[in-house]
Amino acid sequence: MSNEPFFFTSYAIRRADRQLVAQFHARLQDEVQIKRGRSLPHTGFLDTESLKLGVGWRRPLLDALRTTRFVIALLGDDYLGSTWCGREWAVATERARRATLATGEEPVAVVPLFWTRPTGALPPAVKALQYRTNLLGSAYADTCLVDLIRGDPREYHQFIVDLTDLLTKAASVSLPPLDFATADTLPSAFVPVSPAALPTLSTPAVPEPVADALGGSSALPGVVGNGGPRMTPAQKSQYIEMLVDSAVGRSRESWDVYVDSIRGLLQPVRFSLLTDGGSARVRSVALANEALRRQTPDLLVATVDALAELEGAQAAGPLRELVDDVVSRWPRA
Repeated sequence: MSNEPFFFTSYAIRRADRQLVAQFHARLQDEVQIKRGRSLPHTGFLDTESLKLGVGWRRPLLDALRTTRFVIALLGDDYLGSTWCGREWAVATERARRATLATGEEPVAVVPLFWTRPTGALPPAVKALQYRTNLLGSAYADTCLVDLIRGDPREYHQFIVDLTDLLTKAASVSLPPLDFATADTLPSAFVPVSPAALPTLSTPAVPEPVADALGGSSALPGVVGNGGPRMTPAQKSQYIEMLVDSAVGRSRESWDVYVDSIRGLLQPVRFSLLTDGGSARVRSVALANEALRRQTPDLLVATVDALAELEGAQAAGPLRELVDDVVSRWPRA
């Protein structure tokens, strides 16, 4: 493909640092073009800039991911907790695995960079790769990329130059594309997920949590479990409305703080949402669906505890009453 991107910036979508991600991506793309010239692939893929407004996003994103030479993975807690980021990582490493089997030489497919410092243990998929190197300078070795960007401009410039040199040298080993069907069904490399549970282009255009929020049917595993229902449709609707109407549902920033609090309460256990975008209702539906998928009500309880932590016990009282009733009837394994 003539439009194959040279690199694909893989990151967790967060409003707070979205502009920093775009700045990093543009800076790297400029340096790559300087070093490689226009005759060689030199463009980067970033979803907010490479996708056309008003058209479907899955096909162009997956086409870029399955053909790009490098996936630049911006690691942090949110990245490692993201199902979609885990799937992007899985596509890249699967391509590297197949190339190694075919040629006996392992290509660099994922370039892991610490965007922020993870607070928990790295998942096995990350530990399986060399994620630290002296080739990117001592400044980066002592900090994370976000702090490097906001620090000494000369150190950050040298980091971009060194990163480009690393990519240019590693590109001498080819990385064949992956077929679309495989790329579209690979589960997250970070969280064990059945491929059958992941959305593909053959499923409805609206993701399941979004369809649920719009009034569609929900046949998600976890709504009915072994031994009986975990939450009735009426209770689920009340749960979602309480989150939407709470202070944590009023802005994206307050929601991000809320989810961070839930993750803190669940450590070292991680959880991921099928979607973390859209309206407060869509995000609340995704959180409800993930809580109901689990074998234990730990995530459901944590959503109440985090709300009480941020807004006070009185504000969280109605939600706690609802959740306590659900937990009392939670099916036993």
